[in-house]
Amino acid sequence: MAQKETILVATQHNIATTTGGAITIFRVFCNMLSRHGYQVIATCHSPNPSRPVWLDPDIRFVNTQLCYPGEDRYRVTLNRLIEESQPSLIVFFFAEYYLEAHLLRKYKHIPRILMFHSRPDFYFAWMPSLKRRLRKYYLNTTAQVLMESFIDLLPWYMKRGPVAVIPNGVYTFDECADYSAEHKKMVFFSRVDRCKGIEILIDAMAIVHQKYPDWSIDLYGDTEPEAYRLLLEKRIAQKQLEGYVRFMGVSKKSVGETLSQYDLCLFPSRFEGFGLGLAECMAAGLPCVGFNNSSAVNEMLIHGVSGLLCDDTPEALAQSAIYLIEHPEERKRMGLNAREWVKQYNPTVVEMKWLMLIDHILHKGEKNPLLPVEELIRLTNTPLPE
Repeated sequence: MAQKETILVATQHNIATTTGGAITIFRVFCNMLSRHGYQVIATCHSPNPSRPVWLDPDIRFVNTQLCYPGEDRYRVTLNRLIEESQPSLIVFFFAEYYLEAHLLRKYKHIPRILMFHSRPDFYFAWMPSLKRRLRKYYLNTTAQVLMESFIDLLPWYMKRGPVAVIPNGVYTFDECADYSAEHKKMVFFSRVDRCKGIEILIDAMAIVHQKYPDWSIDLYGDTEPEAYRLLLEKRIAQKQLEGYVRFMGVSKKSVGETLSQYDLCLFPSRFEGFGLGLAECMAAGLPCVGFNNSSAVNEMLIHGVSGLLCDDTPEALAQSAIYLIEHPEERKRMGLNAREWVKQYNPTVVEMKWLMLIDHILHKGEKNPLLPVEELIRLTNTPLPE
């Protein structure tokens, strides 16, 4: 295979030890590019000297904070790395890193991709000056968002340029929900934090419990911060739901094996960038309930087809859960539809979208030669051999 161009993938995280969805995407993305023949430079800026064990051995890993003694400013070290490596493309994993890089004008010919792993407006609301300051450096860049509706949430100067909609990849598991048996168990499968609406879920379960006291829900995922979990446990105790709303932490089984033992998923997240936990529940054939005003969730769930969308209140969430409890055939129908619908996020399909985008960025303007029209006429008029 002919050696392809060099792609520099930049983040600041301590990627050797950091966990979470974004680092998982970083790993998959870098390894995918390497597997397809690109020269990949994976870079971070951290005092930790470890190389990530999950990186393909052909990937060059550069910790810019440690590679340039006497200089630890991110913008200086990253620009030095660009000077030395002359990449054909730079991929920034977060908008704030793009800004902090302060790429020199002499590199304006190098195309860039800026990834958004959540609602774009959430980043800019969290860091109010980012939108204004980033405009100064934003050029020759393609913004990548996870959902079509997120294009409208980008700053005007990003929408004016190229934007690519590429979701995350989701595997379809061999394991699937067992519709012939009723476990009387619901599941929440994601990180447990303040944006996930767990308080509403607990209040909804109190309503469900009054009518169906033999049904419970398990909450999977890390809890951040720990003080938040203590507040949730207090709320569970107040509602007398101990043993019915349980924190399970991170499952030690495979995702498919874990989810196949449940009947349905409650996913009361306030907003999502993509909702990988929701997609994994759908891939396991679980009908899911989410809020109709929750970004990504309201695009991934088709009401009445692959799950239910409801108002963001405990009463509405409880009534949706009760409907699915009382209609097992609907659970099966929606669960099978969800499993089928999520196949559009097959990692192979997502990978192809990335490769096509990168190829277009690197080779835009280049056209494959066409067979001359005179040759087409000659071939058309030439009799076939007998």
